Amino acid sequence: MKKTFKKSCKIRQKIVLSGVLLLVSFLTRAQSGETGLDDRRGMIRYHGSRIQMGFKFSPFISGHSVEGINQYRSFESNGAGGRISLGPVADIFFAEKYAFSTGLWYTVKRVSLRSAASFVADVTPPTAATTSTYNLQYLQIPLTFKMFTNEVADRFRIYVQFGALADIKLAEKPINRPLNALYLYNASKGRTRAFSFGDLDLLLAAGGEYALAGSDALFFGISYQRGLTNVSRAGDLTIKHNCFFLDLGYKF
Repeated sequence: MKKTFKKSCKIRQKIVLSGVLLLVSFLTRAQSGETGLDDRRGMIRYHGSRIQMGFKFSPFISGHSVEGINQYRSFESNGAGGRISLGPVADIFFAEKYAFSTGLWYTVKRVSLRSAASFVADVTPPTAATTSTYNLQYLQIPLTFKMFTNEVADRFRIYVQFGALADIKLAEKPINRPLNALYLYNASKGRTRAFSFGDLDLLLAAGGEYALAGSDALFFGISYQRGLTNVSRAGDLTIKHNCFFLDLGYKF
């Protein structure tokens, strides 16, 4: 089992590296587009493909829905918690107000569950653990579209964003292992992982962008990510992410 797990980790790393290289290649080609600048308004006028890169920092509330049957029937959510997402962003404009938006975000999502003490009554050594909390580390690749308004104030315009997110799990970290019911249960069954290798999310976002000198801009907004797939490896336990983000960033 350990050999199989190590092999799957290597495959995952190769997939992540390949994805990063493909994205870098795509962004490099998009960078070759031309742009002009309207000095009176400080707004960028795009001619052909043009990329605007940047970096975002997003504190967020990480929540999830839970449904269990059979031995997992007592499971329910143990509440939401604060986590962080950050990474580069890239808006690739195919018209002045429309862009394909992507990036590479390192995001840590929280899963916290509550269960009956009977769930782990038969593990060795015996325990009365009733909670299970994990940090799931993901590399997120957004595949989204952005639409911008005209200026609603001097140098300021509003955007909406929608699309999908591909989540590639980098690691899962059980919190407080001696009292982590799900970890203890899986360990008693010889299982090394409780969660799947990835997820697919729906992304909805809105915010504002303030143009600075040249093509630089500050942006802020709120976004919502809804998990579309079950991230639990247990067939009788369904866990889906629901997260609310405050997005802060700088583009250049």
